Amino acid sequence: MKKSLLIVFIMFVSVSLPADSKADFIQAVRDDDTVGVNTLIARGADVNARYEDDRTALMIAAWYGYIEIIYLLNQAGAELDARDSDGWTALMHASYNGHVEAVTLLVQFGADVTVENNDGQTAKDLAANTNFKDAIIIILEQANP
Repeated sequence: MKKSLLIVFIMFVSVSLPADSKADFIQAVRDDDTVGVNTLIARGADVNARYEDDRTALMIAAWYGYIEIIYLLNQAGAELDARDSDGWTALMHASYNGHVEAVTLLVQFGADVTVENNDGQTAKDLAANTNFKDAIIIILEQANP
């Protein structure tokens, strides 16, 4: 009897857990849910999958400045210099939104500071309109292209 209850319980738990889908993964990234992102990566989530406007999870984490998520995605093999439909990279998203820590981390991981988007702008150009432009520009200028 105990064995059958255990089997039923395991079946119930596995059915009630959300599917490991792209939607679950990107929602965990948007929610800054480090446990959820880590769990889904461990279950085989594609860290380089594409979402709306051809953005990756790393780009979305960079847009919001989610440092721990950026770190997890990098450790899982996220492509640092992937480009979305506008030619933006994760570094550009972080720079544009003034996320100094995210820019620093992406540069430390080796993001290419010389990449240009579809309008010919670099991360440095996009940082020029932020409240943290001086800090970001210093970081980007110190990076080895």
